[in-house]
Amino acid sequence: MTTEEARQKIDECEKKITSAHSTLCDSARGMGSSALQAIEAEKTKKTLMPLIACAIGFIFMLIGHPVFGVLFIIGGLVASYNARSKAKAAKEQVETAIRMMNSVIDKNSNI
Repeated sequence: MTTEEARQKIDECEKKITSAHSTLCDSARGMGSSALQAIEAEKTKKTLMPLIACAIGFIFMLIGHPVFGVLFIIGGLVASYNARSKAKAAKEQVETAIRMMNSVIDKNSNI
């Protein structure tokens, strides 16, 4: 094997390594975006169910059961607030982790 052939093989290997590193970084960033979307969907779902309880409470109020109506509305609002608070905290943790991951990727962008 000549030095020229060896140089070509080394260049090919470097290109493969660079390509693999770039693909890995892109996948990590994509995973972060997917995690953020998943946490948003979960936040919506967890907040929506208690608000449905509020709607049921309003229906109870309309059909003549004000005690049950008020209980459902208050319970739904409290549960919705608690669920939203927990989901917001989880979202902030995910956003912080994504920022840290992106920072590490940016710092180590050169091989």
